[in-house]
Amino acid sequence: MNSILQCLSNTEALVKELINLNKPALNYQSKTKGMVALEVIQTLRSMWSGDIRVYSIKDLKALMGNMKDIFKGTSHQDSNEFLIILLEYLHEDLNVHNSLTSLSGAEESTGEKAWGEFRRKNSSVIQRLFYGQQKSTVTCSTCQHSSVTFEPFFNLFVPIPSTSDKVTLHDCIQLYMSGENITGWKCPKCHGERNATKKFDISKLPPVLIIALKRFTQENDSWLHKKENVVMYPVQDLDMRRFTVRDSEQRYTNYDLYAVSTHSGTLKSGHYKAICKNYLTRK
Repeated sequence: MNSILQCLSNTEALVKELINLNKPALNYQSKTKGMVALEVIQTLRSMWSGDIRVYSIKDLKALMGNMKDIFKGTSHQDSNEFLIILLEYLHEDLNVHNSLTSLSGAEESTGEKAWGEFRRKNSSVIQRLFYGQQKSTVTCSTCQHSSVTFEPFFNLFVPIPSTSDKVTLHDCIQLYMSGENITGWKCPKCHGERNATKKFDISKLPPVLIIALKRFTQENDSWLHKKENVVMYPVQDLDMRRFTVRDSEQRYTNYDLYAVSTHSGTLKSGHYKAICKNYLTRK
């Protein structure tokens, strides 16, 4: 929890909006009745007040534990799972549209139409900063019919190639985008359960891009294990244009790294720490 909050606390646009937010701006009809947003806002205000050297997040931890049993106690949990759940709660607490839409895929004629429908029901600082849209294409191996779905995302959870002990972040993203072979897909054209291929393209990149590495994997029916491959990534100018839908207009394409949550240890135990660029000092 601490490492993720440190990363979020150095997300400049998020901090500036949340610490100046008034209580009436919250959605008290959400699952948490606005309580998660209130705790996060209080945490950020305290961290950036300059008056406190050490701040305890015990109240936020207790609240998250009440909402999700996995966050009760002191057992080892996945930081990316915490980030996903925290951002979902924050989005619901801050969403000015009470009629939430499902975050699953919608089969629309165009990505813009699907994105417009999503934004019509979802408007928060979380949506504005972190949400993008990806295009999923499933192609039937029998008749070659393709089914296209557009779905919002705020976290690219990318696998690590097993081909080398040292890979690049681009290698990981490319492996994710290249998709997978699936079985039992119900083809709407040839009307049967078929083998198919599924691939991804990004139709809309967000202002702030979150990428998580899938370190813990299960291969060849073995136990879960941690991949220790070295993943090299650019600190500045990560170019995502090669992964976008061809000829799509993108407002955001290049990204500078400012925060990393790292893990040392095993599946059952270990330690998370954050390495962040202070958005005030730029160091």
